[in-house]
Amino acid sequence: MGHWTMGLSYLSVGDFSAAVACSKKATQISADPFYSQFPRLCLGIGHCLGGQFKEAEDSLQEVVNFSQKFGCENIGASALIFLGAVWMAGGRVSNG
Repeated sequence: MGHWTMGLSYLSVGDFSAAVACSKKATQISADPFYSQFPRLCLGIGHCLGGQFKEAEDSLQEVVNFSQKFGCENIGASALIFLGAVWMAGGRVSNG
């Protein structure tokens, strides 16, 4: 939770590389698959806002897939917002 919280803090001040680093660490050490989705969302957002759209798509799609499979659409909906932006940035406007 601490790494994820730091990642959110870095996102809020626009330090996307630090947000990505903290979020990545949080996903790596999380023992619970559900709780690892929150920093994975933060990771995707950090990549998206930092212009790393392929990396963002991978993380965000993983969150969406998890949310659909296990019924936690609240986090999946947040991921879809940024995933839509990633798709549009990649030229897939109809998907976005």
